[in-house]
Amino acid sequence: MPVRKWASHLRYFGAETPTAFRIVCAAVSGAALSLSYTGFYFSIYSWLCVGILLVVLFDARPRVAFACGFTHAFFFVLTSVPWIATVLAVHGGLSRVGGWAILLLIAAAWGALTGGFAWCVQRLSQRSVLLACAGAPFLWVAWEFARAHLPEIGFPWNLLGYPASSNLALLQLAKITGIYGLSFLVAAFNALLAWTSVAPGRNANRRALPLAVAAALILLIAFVGPRFVPPAPAQHYARAVQVNFPEAMEYRPDWFQAHLSDLDEIERLSLAPSNHDDDLLLWPEVPAPFSFEDSQFARRASSSGSRSSNQARLARTPPRTTASSYSTRMAKMFSPTTKSTSSPLASTNRFP
Repeated sequence: MPVRKWASHLRYFGAETPTAFRIVCAAVSGAALSLSYTGFYFSIYSWLCVGILLVVLFDARPRVAFACGFTHAFFFVLTSVPWIATVLAVHGGLSRVGGWAILLLIAAAWGALTGGFAWCVQRLSQRSVLLACAGAPFLWVAWEFARAHLPEIGFPWNLLGYPASSNLALLQLAKITGIYGLSFLVAAFNALLAWTSVAPGRNANRRALPLAVAAALILLIAFVGPRFVPPAPAQHYARAVQVNFPEAMEYRPDWFQAHLSDLDEIERLSLAPSNHDDDLLLWPEVPAPFSFEDSQFARRASSSGSRSSNQARLARTPPRTTASSYSTRMAKMFSPTTKSTSSPLASTNRFP
């Protein structure tokens, strides 16, 4: 198609807009949305790109709308979380091809859900554009919630509200609604943007007025609101100490003897003086067999704890595999004044 003819579709999307043009716009909007989560983290893209997707959906055939939603999410995943493929290849024992294959499967799963969202919006737009734009924020949040709670592959990364959460004033909404309230707010602004662009039968200036008012209100809250949020002074302090160990698929019985110098360094950093008293000392996840079930580690933790009676310690224990082939990560708290207790961490991994 000639460039001039494609450019004419940028001014108006209608039933005659080519399918290829819609899909290209959906792909570009998905890739652009990732700029709110990578690089310089410009949150402005999260307030615009979903609106572009909505405009693309109106007057499209249902299967084209699904394809647009699928393409939008597919390119968003590939450009916002490409590190997943690298992590799987470097730390997961997969080849580069295997890592990218898993990432493509994740992108396809997101695409199917976003395609369902796009299909629903398109069906609503057949009744009226206003109904579609009013329902879009609810559908988007429902899709995000479903994606975050999928069995086995639930993945609550890069929700639409996360870029807005960087603003202290807007973040206060999350205290009431959680992150999904911010996602709803951003999706609603995108829907208003889409309605302003394509709503029929009204003067363009009159359509732009609600969008201008909403934009001005959001900007006012974003720039002025943080000044009215009371500061939260720190009442407790934690120290995180992590030393890099060589990765290994299994640990030899003499691991602690082979890494005595590294363990001494961890202990030195853990007990180093600071400007305030640390209430909690964290030894976060590292490729090391740190477990209170290991007598060698327990003796060292008890020794350092006896020299710093004010600090509690939190360490990761090795994953435990159950009969259902699930492996749950555990964390144990050790304090000189209390017995050690264990609790499951938020993440649960499944191994073949």
